Amino acid sequence: MSVYKHPTKQGWQLIKIFHGRKEKPDYIPFCGSKEEALKFEAELRGTVNHADPGWNDLLPDFLLTYKNRSSLRGMEVMTNSMRHLTGFFGGYKIRHITALLIEQYKARRLTDGVKKRTINIELSGLSAYLNWQNETTGSSHKLPKRFTRRETRPPLPQVLTIQELGDILSHLHGDIQIIVTLMALCGLRRNEALTLTAAQVDFTGKLLRIYGKGGKWRLAPVEASGIMDRIDELCRQRPHGMIFISPRTGRPWVDIRKQITTAAKRAGITKHVNPHLFRHSFATALINGGADIRVIQELLGHSELATTQIYTQVADTIKRAETSRLCANVANLQSLSGKGFPPENI
Repeated sequence: MSVYKHPTKQGWQLIKIFHGRKEKPDYIPFCGSKEEALKFEAELRGTVNHADPGWNDLLPDFLLTYKNRSSLRGMEVMTNSMRHLTGFFGGYKIRHITALLIEQYKARRLTDGVKKRTINIELSGLSAYLNWQNETTGSSHKLPKRFTRRETRPPLPQVLTIQELGDILSHLHGDIQIIVTLMALCGLRRNEALTLTAAQVDFTGKLLRIYGKGGKWRLAPVEASGIMDRIDELCRQRPHGMIFISPRTGRPWVDIRKQITTAAKRAGITKHVNPHLFRHSFATALINGGADIRVIQELLGHSELATTQIYTQVADTIKRAETSRLCANVANLQSLSGKGFPPENI
């Protein structure tokens, strides 16, 4: 047997089965990738040992099942994780993947400079693969132990001041300027802003109906009337589809990171500016302004209050830094005037 590309149908493979020199071969069409076709060919041959599979034997089946159950973004993450996992575990039988071997994988990835949070994502992919095999074949493979939440806790995010935000917006134009403004003034995630449609805009109530993580809807008020006017203009041009279309590709925007970082450099901002930073800055500004934490939770679309509470830590850090700077300035004035600066005078 052999696998060929289908000569007329894109995405199809032809599995050629030979019956000797004198008889014509059979051609079995198969819709899928070449890896899936090879897997199907192996099953026809009866060479796949489901009782003791290798790493690659059942991987196409797993990925196909995962693709049918997951979102497009989830499938992208899983495919990327499996690429790294296959590079390490590809030569092993599944039963060889012990806790010691998994620790070696973690050590190898750390040596390569990969963050623990990223390694945890890859180990989640490994867990999903092993758990699927346990459910499918009745095996009892142990799932890997991941890094703890404490070990993978991200650093507190930096935030932009109102002045820095204005400087960045002044160096943006067109759709990108509106998108960033919505992220900064409404706390939208990047994809929530990029995929906004005319049907999600309520011009009468000045509201956006946002489809967020987990398939949850929430309302985001838009108080900047100028932005609503510009969105209205775009909606008249694109009444049924997505509002923001890239003029270069003619399709919806995929990523705006490059435009944002370029604008930040032109504005002379040295902070690490990325699309999600505008959401951080939005939440922190509300906390500093005295907004209720549960109101902020609703505006951000967080399922858990604990997720929102990280912004209180950011706000406390900013307040402490500003207080320290004030004390240092007062101390400097006291020293210049020749007077002491005892604590009791503060």
